[in-house]
Amino acid sequence: MEDPALVALLKTKNIGLTCCPVSNSVVTNDFKGKEITDLLRDGVKVTVNSDDPAYFRAYVCENIEKMVDGTDLTIDELVQLQRNAFEIAWLSSEKRELFLNMLNGYAKKHA
Repeated sequence: MEDPALVALLKTKNIGLTCCPVSNSVVTNDFKGKEITDLLRDGVKVTVNSDDPAYFRAYVCENIEKMVDGTDLTIDELVQLQRNAFEIAWLSSEKRELFLNMLNGYAKKHA
């Protein structure tokens, strides 16, 4: 976020960022929830992931919980984080579409 040109490049090139709030809080003085939220709201394809779950004792679910507990993300934004994950994943188009449809169905059912 400190470099607007870099943020613009990320958006222009459609580059996704995998962020791990729990491990961020171990290796820095903050979990970087504000930065992750700001990037998401600015249109960067940011995602929430886990970094070495056995070491940091946090899988994807715990990292998402960290974002829920420590930010003001909306339900729609939480869904967008996961949508971004499927959109940047190395998946075939067919599998990506399948997972995105499943996510959309889940989000619609639980909205």
